[in-house]
Amino acid sequence: MTVISFKEAKCKNCYKCVRTCNVKAIMVKNAQAQIIDDNCILCGQCLDTCPQNAKTLNSDLHKVKGFIKAGIPTILSIAPSYLGVFTYQTPGQVISALLKLGFKEVRETAEGAAYVTQEYQKLLTSGKMENIITTCCPSVNDLIEIYYPSLTKYMAPVVSPMIAHGKLIRKLLGNDVKIVFLGPCIAKKREAESDPRTTGYIDAVINFSEVEQWLLEEHIDILEQPQTPPSNPNPMVNRLYPISSGIISSVVASNESKDTYRKFYVDGINNCMELMDSMTKGDISGCFIEANLCSGGCIKGPAVSQKPISRFKVKLEMEEIIPKSPVDTECLTQDELSLYKPFCDRSHHDSIPSMEQINYILSQIGKTKPEDELNCGACGYSRYHSKYYSHC
Repeated sequence: MTVISFKEAKCKNCYKCVRTCNVKAIMVKNAQAQIIDDNCILCGQCLDTCPQNAKTLNSDLHKVKGFIKAGIPTILSIAPSYLGVFTYQTPGQVISALLKLGFKEVRETAEGAAYVTQEYQKLLTSGKMENIITTCCPSVNDLIEIYYPSLTKYMAPVVSPMIAHGKLIRKLLGNDVKIVFLGPCIAKKREAESDPRTTGYIDAVINFSEVEQWLLEEHIDILEQPQTPPSNPNPMVNRLYPISSGIISSVVASNESKDTYRKFYVDGINNCMELMDSMTKGDISGCFIEANLCSGGCIKGPAVSQKPISRFKVKLEMEEIIPKSPVDTECLTQDELSLYKPFCDRSHHDSIPSMEQINYILSQIGKTKPEDELNCGACGYSRYHSKYYSHC
């Protein structure tokens, strides 16, 4: 499934996206950058770095508007990061604005996160896993399954809050409704629509930037709206999931029994990859790890508008206004809800070119001796950090 597309007329063959991609999932063919879908983890870095804005996201917004226009009851699951993205006086004003767009109900994805937290608690209590890697980030899951498959045994076998929420809403409201996820992440689209382990629960994925533009088109000002609560019970501490350490805060607040796991979080793609390298070497043991590919968590995800948002300010404010109290277990009514998700080795086994093949290719472009090699990084590989060879 293609999530990111390219505007051929705009791509200037500058190689910036190739150099920026940490997993080398972009190639240039016929002077046109192309994403290698099977290698891409949808981190969105190429979207941020392209100087020509040549890359675009494939949107589900037309589909969502079609649901509403056709009179189909459409339920919106809104990621808790909305608390740090939209401008409002009270959070309920955001709910009111979204209802005006035509959604039948607006429910917080943190409602699903409460069920996920419960599953994490069970893993901690059982103590059977040497390490437990937790995340609500599909890009982290892709990074491990494709590039660090030996670590899949440490991945908590639990669906993300978005999928948990989709399953819950389907249980509560039936199959006649459409369920739409609203958040800051582009990887959620692949998780909802093309991963066979998680498809069928979310009918469309839209992002905050799209909704901000939609509100403008409909002349709906959030600040002019009344206060309306979401349709879900209060998810309490689980609203902290989108900020760094949010999962850990939720688990610690909800953990009724002591466990022996050391807990820490890691965010940012380079930091995540450094941790994965360390875990591959066996340096980490007895840890409960929260991982996010975006620095600071989901607050500044790739589908958030480029308006200045300080993730540090948002983290401080969210931790101040959201009580670190566990959700009332009486609200977790769906005991039979299955949240299991297996993880597997999805790595590629491409053949590595020999030094003879590399030297032959270099000779074809007039590089026959070391002093001819610029080592400029234009191919995407650093001279000193290439996984396979030291020159290019």
